[in-house]
Amino acid sequence: MSNLKWLPQKLNLTDFSDINDFIKHLYFIFEQDFKNNGPVYFGGKPVLINDLPLYVRCEKLLQKGLTCNNKYSCDNCVFVDKEDIFNHITCREQSDAMRTPGIFEEERASRLPWIKYIIENCNKEHPSIKYYETTVKGNNRICFWLEIEKFLVILTEDNEGRLYLTSAYYLYNRKKSDRPRSDYKKFCKKQKKNATT
Repeated sequence: MSNLKWLPQKLNLTDFSDINDFIKHLYFIFEQDFKNNGPVYFGGKPVLINDLPLYVRCEKLLQKGLTCNNKYSCDNCVFVDKEDIFNHITCREQSDAMRTPGIFEEERASRLPWIKYIIENCNKEHPSIKYYETTVKGNNRICFWLEIEKFLVILTEDNEGRLYLTSAYYLYNRKKSDRPRSDYKKFCKKQKKNATT
């Protein structure tokens, strides 16, 4: 990461006594970056956090007779009182039908400290961040692709123009990077076409 000195160090589970301490530390960073120290801004707008707690998703799951595949029960789940988005940016999906609660994933979670810095540093001074926009279910998605580190951060702009942190995850291999690569190329092509007309 020699040319990415602005990016904080990735965290390591081995630096903590156990996974619960690691998750507590991750949540501390999440709170500092997105709640306690004021919002992160992009394009002059604050990046908001949906405060929907994970237990609301868990209750819906239980009503359907389903349970999590992770190692926690509802009694000792370290995520249950935290925001659903925190679970989303530290865990992978259990299945296509169920995004959260997810299964803890170190590769995803260890990069959580990067999210704020990627959003704030997306400009011409840091060309390593590939910015693009796409539309999903009628909503504008603002994407920050740190290709060199295989990491993607996504914001969603709602109908009233508010920005929300939607996702952030590690792209394990070239196949996982195909979608951002394709969306980025389409966006650049569209921008170029708009600039000439």
